[in-house]
Amino acid sequence: MQNGVRQRHDAFIERLNTLNVRFGMFSEIRGLGLLLGCVLQTEFAGKAKLIAQEAAKAGVMVLIAGGDVVRFAPALNVSDEEIATGLDRFALACERLQTGGAPCG
Repeated sequence: MQNGVRQRHDAFIERLNTLNVRFGMFSEIRGLGLLLGCVLQTEFAGKAKLIAQEAAKAGVMVLIAGGDVVRFAPALNVSDEEIATGLDRFALACERLQTGGAPCG
């Protein structure tokens, strides 16, 4: 794996782990390079599509792999700033889902 991709992978995983401490939504965070998947905890099983919809409302696109995995697949040249912005927006979607608060965006 190229050094730049490895560095961004590590930063992405670190941020996802931080989000997971905050929201407790993932049982596993896995992947290689910048193709990452977050397996949902049992209490969120089947809600990957809903999470993707809320993420889109917050301004970030995520993919789903079945009903229980949220997938991130940014371009290999994504900047650290873009990763941070995207995951901040994803955090808004997670918060929205857990609190039932005001719509994102």
